Amino acid sequence: MSNQQSRRRFIAASGTVALTALAGCAGDDDDNGAVEVDDSDDENGTENGDDGSIGEIDEVPVAIEEYLQDAPNYDGTMVDATGEEQVTVSLTDTNVFEPAAIRIDAGTTVEWVWEGGAHNVVSDEDSASDFNSGDVVAEDGTTFDQSFDDDGIQLYYCEPHTAEGMYGAIDVIETED
Repeated sequence: MSNQQSRRRFIAASGTVALTALAGCAGDDDDNGAVEVDDSDDENGTENGDDGSIGEIDEVPVAIEEYLQDAPNYDGTMVDATGEEQVTVSLTDTNVFEPAAIRIDAGTTVEWVWEGGAHNVVSDEDSASDFNSGDVVAEDGTTFDQSFDDDGIQLYYCEPHTAEGMYGAIDVIETED
């Protein structure tokens, strides 16, 4: 087994433990209707998403896989948030986007929420869309919203934390009618 795979498995296990400890009410809608993600297993041992709720996707587009290879919390999967109108991504005090990778339908709004540290959100030059939250902000509770109306791969980063691997990605797919 390669060091990269071992590192990803360690990070995935660590992330699962951390999410389980912190996710008390995750999966519920917050006050503004945004969806928070709970990717833990249910009591029957099935991964969330088996019943149509938010879950994980193992087949990640190559562009996202390559872009996130140095993101410390990326475990080779992405959150399936298709069917949701709004999805929340946290900017944490450990300098990661949580979750690192998501799949959404075209027309979905992503809300980034500052939960510690000084951050911003900037689209990468290889992103399908240009977006930028502006100057670095250190105030918890700050938000930045971006709607993605067209399909494509959205790649983004936090300017002051690129050396630490603070990268994120969104796979926007066309909604099936």
